[in-house]
Amino acid sequence: MKGIKVNISSAEFKKWGIFLVFLFTIVIVYMVAFKPKGEREARELVDRARATTQEARIALQTNEAVETNSQIENAVKALEKAQSLIIESDFTAARLEAERALRYANNVLEKYDPKKALRSKVQLTEVASDVQVRKSGENSFQRAAKSISLAAGDRIQTGSKSACKIVFMEGMEVIVHPNTLIKIDESFRGASARSMLNVYVDAGSISVQTSSLKEGERASISTEYTSATLYANTETLHHAQKNPQRNQVSVRKGRVDMQLGRQSFNLIKDQRITALRDQPEGAVVDLLPAPTPSGPANFAKFTANANSFASVTFSWDGIQGADSYDLEISRDPFFLNIFEERREFPGQRVVVPNLQPGTYYWRLTSNAIALAEGIPGSVREFSVSEATATREVSNVDAIPPSLNVTEVSVQGYLVIIQGNSERDALVRINDEKALLDEYTGDFSHAATMPGKGIYTINVVAEDRAGNRSYEAVKVEIRD
Repeated sequence: MKGIKVNISSAEFKKWGIFLVFLFTIVIVYMVAFKPKGEREARELVDRARATTQEARIALQTNEAVETNSQIENAVKALEKAQSLIIESDFTAARLEAERALRYANNVLEKYDPKKALRSKVQLTEVASDVQVRKSGENSFQRAAKSISLAAGDRIQTGSKSACKIVFMEGMEVIVHPNTLIKIDESFRGASARSMLNVYVDAGSISVQTSSLKEGERASISTEYTSATLYANTETLHHAQKNPQRNQVSVRKGRVDMQLGRQSFNLIKDQRITALRDQPEGAVVDLLPAPTPSGPANFAKFTANANSFASVTFSWDGIQGADSYDLEISRDPFFLNIFEERREFPGQRVVVPNLQPGTYYWRLTSNAIALAEGIPGSVREFSVSEATATREVSNVDAIPPSLNVTEVSVQGYLVIIQGNSERDALVRINDEKALLDEYTGDFSHAATMPGKGIYTINVVAEDRAGNRSYEAVKVEIRD
């Protein structure tokens, strides 16, 4: 048998060599650009899930929880599965299992380590009546507890007599009004990093304020057909209606960029726009501004008489063009149960003589026949104290309330202050009212600093007798 001789010229050999090098380079670039990225993200998420699960275990041991905790068991199972999937190079599935482990572990921390929730990016801080939450990946709604943390994909639902307040640590607060369904989401538009400042409204109404939002950052409120971009120091009211699909955005303060289909609108203070699906239903409407209250002062304190009643005078400055005003007084900050109201009242002064001891909230709205009804003004607060208790305290109590700042956490420009005071004390941090647990006296507050530098945060606790305690905390914002 004769052998076959193959002649390959140096030019052809060079071509084949270049081709093989090129092919090898393509493979390397693909592996570096794609696979390691997915692997890195999966491994980081697994590491975070492992650390959070360990925290949850410690929280259980610290609180001497003896019952078998199914959430921990589920977290461990999901974590083990995620680690196995990493070995199998199935990084997408590994991330999903790691996220499941995180959810289970965080559920434990919310129950046994309430302070953990304060470090989360989104927190349900106030709950009135039956508010329901469906965590991302779950099939059913569960009754919400105060101070639970929320994540992207979680849904919140309120009933006809329920409402809640959601605090976004990046600088936004949302009041979810009755009969509303919303979803917490992540926003990627126009940002190089993820932002937890996006709420999707399925149906119902929400009030939004971005007074803590840093300059240059944006928040987003969207529906099926509309998208509203909120700037810093903005206050808005959003309403989404089904059948027909009608959406309405009202601006009390600040600026909003509104996107309806291919059309864009810029809304400023005291303006409103209504959309039918993705088309504007008429032009932008100018609204009457809310009246400026002149009394009582915000957080004012009154003393009940011998019959346990206090008389309070409500007054405000008139608004040009207004025909009448609405005054609403409630025992809760969501105005679920109106205690006293005056509708289309023509004057600027109302005396309410029958206020019993407790905390009250009030707001004003302007009306005019020629213009659309205005937006309710900012909610103000005052309290009425028992007559006897106040006299005894004023004669005897001259001791300032206890005040202890236990933790200061700096996250970028956000500073979270936690501490403890007396259960009935009023705690203010940089002149803003802190969230205080009336059963334990624990308080928390999130403040946003304007930029880099060293800042002094003033914490003041005041008891019923008017005694005050002060504590100054210095923080440094580096980046």
